[in-house]
This record gives sequence, structure tokens and C-alpha cells, in this order.
Amino acid sequence: MKKNNNIKTSAGFVALIGATNSGKSTLINTLVGKKVSIVTQKVQTTRNRIRAIIQEKNCQIILVDTPGIFFPKKKIERAMVKSAWNESDVSDETILVVDSSKKEIDINLLKIIKNLKNKKK
Repeated sequence: MKKNNNIKTSAGFVALIGATNSGKSTLINTLVGKKVSIVTQKVQTTRNRIRAIIQEKNCQIILVDTPGIFFPKKKIERAMVKSAWNESDVSDETILVVDSSKKEIDINLLKIIKNLKNKKK
């Protein structure tokens, strides 16, 4: 089979970050069209990154589901939050997922927004 070198392809990593239970896993499942991430009401269900691929023609987007960002108290919780921020650092783009059912922006979300702004500089 002859390879066509004129076809342009692109790929990139997109990290989804946000507070716990903000809808990151639900969004990824919806975008991919399959259940690739566990969705429950229990906080910190996603403890490790989960990758899912969307392919459209010659483009691949690797979505990265991350643990929720919150104020950690235990060592494992600190590792989970650090993991989420690390995925944001190494991804080509980061999407902040916000729970639209909440009526107010809480201090945790403000901290996430502030950290994202600082990372852009």
C-alpha cells in the first residue's frame, strides 16, 4: 500500500481538570461515546488519570480524565491532586470543568482558577 505524504495529521493531549464531582468523567464518556471513566456520586472516584481518544478524520485528541482538585489532608489525597496538576502541565491544552448546578463559586474553584492563571504566565 502506497503511503500518501500529503495528508496532514495532528494529535494532542487535552487534560480535563476541576473540583471533585464536577463532571470530568461524564464529559469524557459523552465526548468519546463510550463509558471509559467511572461515574459515581462518591468523591475521588477517579484516582488515576484515564486517557480516551477521539478521532475525527486526520485528527486525534487524547482526553485525559484527572482526579478532582480539592484541599487534600492525607498523603494519598495530595498525590491525587498533584497528579491532576501534572497532567495539566504536560498536556497541550487544559479544560477546566465546572459543575454548573452549583449556584456559587466556592473557595476551591477560586484556587483552581488562580493556579490556572498563574500557569499561563
